[in-house]
Amino acid sequence: MRNIKFKIFFASILLIFFGFPLRLYFRLPIYPHKRGEYTTTFNTNDASILNWASKFDIVEIGGVGDITPRKTIQFLKERNVKRIFLYDWMPAVYYYIDDFNYSFVNWIYENRYHATLNPDGPFPHTQSEGYDFARDYYLDFAYSDVVSKRVDFICDLSIMNGYNGIFYDWGPGMFIFEPEYSAIKENFNNRHPDISYLTTVGNFYRQLRHRCDEFNIQIMSNQGYRNGKNVLPYVDYDMAESYIVGFDYYGRILDVDGYGEIEVPETDFFPVSEPGNESFSDTLFYLDEIESLIKKFAGSRFKKFIFMDYAAPEFKFDSKKSKYIPFKPKDAIFLSFATAKLINQVSYLQVPFDPHLEFSNIYFVDLGKPLQNYYLKNDIEKYAIRFFQNGFTLVYYGNQLEKEILLNSNFIPDDTYYFDLYTNRWEFSSDHVIKLKIKTKVDKRTGKTIPAGRIVMYGNINRIILQ
Repeated sequence: MRNIKFKIFFASILLIFFGFPLRLYFRLPIYPHKRGEYTTTFNTNDASILNWASKFDIVEIGGVGDITPRKTIQFLKERNVKRIFLYDWMPAVYYYIDDFNYSFVNWIYENRYHATLNPDGPFPHTQSEGYDFARDYYLDFAYSDVVSKRVDFICDLSIMNGYNGIFYDWGPGMFIFEPEYSAIKENFNNRHPDISYLTTVGNFYRQLRHRCDEFNIQIMSNQGYRNGKNVLPYVDYDMAESYIVGFDYYGRILDVDGYGEIEVPETDFFPVSEPGNESFSDTLFYLDEIESLIKKFAGSRFKKFIFMDYAAPEFKFDSKKSKYIPFKPKDAIFLSFATAKLINQVSYLQVPFDPHLEFSNIYFVDLGKPLQNYYLKNDIEKYAIRFFQNGFTLVYYGNQLEKEILLNSNFIPDDTYYFDLYTNRWEFSSDHVIKLKIKTKVDKRTGKTIPAGRIVMYGNINRIILQ
């Protein structure tokens, strides 16, 4: 698009200064588009971030302790956002010692000796985070009053503030099996020897589902598939974080323009692999597992699984400024999107360092319906692919930094233009054959070739003539 703007500008200059007719040809890609499916953001007055969020059908914004202002909710709804989700923490509540608490939280605190599993501690989360202003009380879902009051509270809060969706972090309740929560698990087992904690979690979701249906409120869980039989039948969406792309701080110090010398984050292109044994096959394993559990446990209302990924910016050195400049992590965004589409699910990639760097038009392509029951994996050429009505998604996971993949399939329309969204180039296909050229790079931290995600769309070229 930048090249097109330059051509128009250059043509205008020639016409003004030289005063003779000029015919200028350039090409615009035309392929199917739609609104984005899901994004998440934070409460902000930044117009560019809110405008970006308004391009998606589902927006998760704000939480129980950080309610989104009404004017923001109204702004999003006026721009056709269909669902606005409120964040909540499934297993517990924060009780603020010297600050405001909701009436439900006050009730939990006053009745903590039967309503919570740690009335006198330990408080694993607030202690590990160093929070001396709050305590984390874990709810005993085996008590009917706890469940009913929790359901009423979150539904009433959502309706009152203009939300029509609830997102539950720590959704499956599996935290209780982690060592630091052993005292909480032991207390539950002593109180309720005839029922499992995970079953009571399912009872909570079942009652929440019943109440939410009254008000057209949807439910999203985080990793609910890990307690699939008790969670997935009752939710509309489930999520997993950092299964395709992640980030962390590994001690790299850079002098970044506008920030000074700081420790910068780095993208992890193999977030589910053991260090030293990085492989994209590990990511495919989890894709297959999640798809299997969704088919086994999800109810009829279940719509999509969301892969929530994170990445660091690409830091490039500017010789004029003698500083590093953060850029959009294009490789991470394409890998996240293309991988999720292998199983026809949703993804979104956040860049916590600077949310403006996560904006990408890739989220608005309309691939249409899949033409295969599942993705195909070619272990010789090292790629996974899935064909759709309007294009295909492919992930290359070999070691070559430059790779040409020859695709010959009846799923590819004959005599058609196709557009590679990564290179922004149009090519022409005949005889159902596409030659896809991929350039990737070495991950400096691991020494491994990073997997490359690509989206290719079928369409046509709209030729524009200026004269």
